[in-house]
Formats: sequence, C-alpha cells, structure tokens
Amino acid sequence: MDDKKATIYNAFLEDPTLKSIIRDRLYFFYNKNNAVYPQITYFKIDDLGDYSYGDCGDISNLYYQIEAWDDFENGSNIPSMDSSIDKVMNELGFHRTYSFIGYDDKSKIYRLVMRYEGLIKNR
Repeated sequence: MDDKKATIYNAFLEDPTLKSIIRDRLYFFYNKNNAVYPQITYFKIDDLGDYSYGDCGDISNLYYQIEAWDDFENGSNIPSMDSSIDKVMNELGFHRTYSFIGYDDKSKIYRLVMRYEGLIKNR
C-alpha cells in the first residue's frame, strides 16, 4: 500500500504559496531545525489497512497530521499556509477532520495542527 508520504511531500513543495513561505523547510515526523521558521511537519497517524469494496477495488483509510509552525509577525503566514495545505490535501483525496491553533509564550511560536482522513484507492 502507498502511504502517500512522498506524494504529500512533493505536493507541498510544488504548491507555489507553500514553497514561497517554507522554501525547503518541510519535515516528516518531527521538526529537525527548530530555530528556522516558518516550516511544516507531517506524519501518518494511523492506517486502518486495505479494504475491498467490490467494483471499487482495494481502498486504504489513511490519517495524517500536518503542523504549520510560524514565528513571524504574530503568525502572519499561518492563514496562507492553512488554506494552501487544505487545498493540496483535498486534491490528494484527504479531508480535514480537526484543526487547532496554539501559541507558546515561551518560544513565541505559532503552531497550527490539522488532521486529515483519506480513503485512497490502491492501484
């Protein structure tokens, strides 16, 4: 089964808005350079496995968490990152199931957490 890790990575970096904001600061699973923002981290939360739906063939139910991080001018990049991430994930067959934005006073970092679910047809 294709878990979409590389597909999501490439789609984010091909999106002109995201590319202009994060450049190449896109990380799988954890923030490798926590001193440089804005950036995006993402990881697979769950994979409920493959199911067969008759004429539709095998389908996988995948769950991803995407996190947008920003420290610039009161999180001014967050709205653009939010809409671009949502657009890309929808184009890949995912829909948002959860969203939360937080701010850490100590680090002065904004963190937008989004969770997505996708029923992905296997080839």
